Amino acid sequence: MEFEITNRRAELEAQWLRERFSAEQLKTALDEIRRRGSQRPYPANLARILGVALPEEAELHAASPEGQKEVQERAQRAAEVKAEALARIEALRRKLGRV
Repeated sequence: MEFEITNRRAELEAQWLRERFSAEQLKTALDEIRRRGSQRPYPANLARILGVALPEEAELHAASPEGQKEVQERAQRAAEVKAEALARIEALRRKLGRV
């Protein structure tokens, strides 16, 4: 028995659980879901059994590889915008004779 993944968020939640719990702990939680019979093995249900609250979706996304790539791209763009702004300021100073 394995996690039941229904969307990208569930995939990220499963990854988050795997990073924080051992295979044995996850197997025990999955066995408990099977024993109860009334729940499906969604990551949120396993988290409840394990006694943890899953992070918000934005936090899960930020920790994912595509989220980290997005953060790097934004940081690079911010650095480019900053350099462009500083160059414009310097050009205006020269134009006004305030170097």
